[in-house]
Amino acid sequence: MTETRERSRPMSRSRIDIAKTSLRLSEAQWEALIDRLEAGKGPAVPATRDRRDLDDRRYFHVRRAALRVLRENSPPTSHLVRTRNLSAGGVGLIHNAFLYPGTPCHVALQTRHGESVALPGTVVWCRHVSGRGHEVGLRFDWIIEIDEFIAPGERRSQPDAA
Repeated sequence: MTETRERSRPMSRSRIDIAKTSLRLSEAQWEALIDRLEAGKGPAVPATRDRRDLDDRRYFHVRRAALRVLRENSPPTSHLVRTRNLSAGGVGLIHNAFLYPGTPCHVALQTRHGESVALPGTVVWCRHVSGRGHEVGLRFDWIIEIDEFIAPGERRSQPDAA
């Protein structure tokens, strides 16, 4: 009996794939995009019960993250994204492509202590914001402890954010 093994990609290949799929914006361009979104100059997303039923507060959380998109009948894809905001129930992401609501994903966020944590979730909404940029609302499969990711003294609340 012949045993088949799945080949894994070399680490350098994964890094190249992730870098290639990011928006490739400079820090100044990222800040300008986030500022524009915060000022309400992006397209409106209708508030829906699905978006907010788990979240009473969202916090500013503009950081780099890794997103793994899981699609039926296709291999998973990895992307470098930026987070826009974080709540106990989900995260707002800036991504270079549209993601359909219902798409399962894992997002790797870094804790305040430098550990990377992969959190499973589902896309609940997506909107085009600029160029190839899309803002994605991802709901986690379980509630997280905000204190693990944002120190209480660093929190800037965004009660009306996406």
